[in-house]
Amino acid sequence: MRFLAVLYALIALAAASPIGFFDELFKRQRRAPSPGWVNAVSSNSSNSSNSSGGSNSTGYSNSSNASNASNSSSGQGGQTLKLQLIVTGGQLPASSSSWSDVEITTLFNSSRTLNSSQLYEVGKTVNTTLSNSSYSGVAVLANENSLESLGFFLSVVADTNKSVVVGKKAADIVKVANTTYAANRGSLVSSDGYIYSGAVYDPFSAGWGAIGAVYSDAVSWLYSPANATLVATDSSIRTNYSNFTNVDVSNSSLPIVPIVYDGDYDSSLLSSLSGSVQGVVIVSSGNSTTSTITSSSLPIVFASYDEPVWPTDVPMGAIAGGYLSPVKAQLLLTIALVNDVTSSSSLVSVFP
Repeated sequence: MRFLAVLYALIALAAASPIGFFDELFKRQRRAPSPGWVNAVSSNSSNSSNSSGGSNSTGYSNSSNASNASNSSSGQGGQTLKLQLIVTGGQLPASSSSWSDVEITTLFNSSRTLNSSQLYEVGKTVNTTLSNSSYSGVAVLANENSLESLGFFLSVVADTNKSVVVGKKAADIVKVANTTYAANRGSLVSSDGYIYSGAVYDPFSAGWGAIGAVYSDAVSWLYSPANATLVATDSSIRTNYSNFTNVDVSNSSLPIVPIVYDGDYDSSLLSSLSGSVQGVVIVSSGNSTTSTITSSSLPIVFASYDEPVWPTDVPMGAIAGGYLSPVKAQLLLTIALVNDVTSSSSLVSVFP
């Protein structure tokens, strides 16, 4: 009876304040790690849960120094690896000058959502850095409006086992990127104290879908390292479209893919757009649409901010965006078109 009472109390707490409930779970993990959690990476400490050698039983060791953001990873010959901090927006704290083993590169300082040209410039810098054995990973500082775009874009174009972390708070993303457990997860987004997979990060659902949390002196993880299904090693994108990691793209070859709302859409719109755009993303008002497509050479993707859009929800000849938001669908379609993936059958295999 006592167990049931405690269980009901926990359920009531989660229902009343889900984000607070998850936050409390993270805090408890720091105080008393349980077998279901990855041990927190605390400042100036190493994981000593394995009495035989102080290493984590999953094969990772937690030896990052969170207090000064230095990376303790070593490369060949015992070389200390560096972290590349790429600035695209936001503000660097004054303390950044004292971060050891962190190299700072400023591409631009935008307060607006990054456009496709800027995203590809970031992608090129990221992939160049990741291919260098002197670096353990990258952290990308961005304005809040660009977190979703950068997180998703890098999850597709950066196929790496190294850490890739995007966020608006420099201290947090450097801290996360310098933890061993940030590797083998694909692109990550750090926002408001939580860590998310860049492939599925939703800026409008704070706390939900988080895979970790950041504190002033620690980083905690909910799950063991894994990639999102969309970009997993055995995914269609990685097995059939490995060229999606191509980031050496000229501005003139970048396709124009507008986002159009379902209520503003009619069949004549495609005719008027066909000469100036290379694809269209239509925002469905729900998980179904009343739009019709008579004939079009343009790739058309239906996506929604509210619910997944499946093949049964879209007109014949259109592509369902699945669980991708319109922004993510626009980015994935852009990446596909850049790499000459234009047929409906091929695009269907790319989208979830």
